[in-house]
Amino acid sequence: MGVAIRTGSPLSLNLAEPVWKQLAGMKLSGSDITEVDRDYLSGLIYIRDFEGDEKTIEFLDMPFSTPSASGQEVHLSSLHKTITLENRQEYFKLALQFR
Repeated sequence: MGVAIRTGSPLSLNLAEPVWKQLAGMKLSGSDITEVDRDYLSGLIYIRDFEGDEKTIEFLDMPFSTPSASGQEVHLSSLHKTITLENRQEYFKLALQFR
């Protein structure tokens, strides 16, 4: 990159749009996540908008964590162990923010 800048030679970088936005100091949106992981946001929206009672959400049996870019589970809160109807909005916000 330094040689390209010094010599004025164009450097072709094939980066996803969200990476360019971050380099430019722009804020990312939820739709930017779909550029790099198209199924992640739709899964979060399903959890956020799930309609049912406490018994039907148990089938999800999901921990209050999300996978990192390297595939390791990252716990999002010390207050919650699993996703429930009461904390799913907080889970959505924290998971989106982390990703």
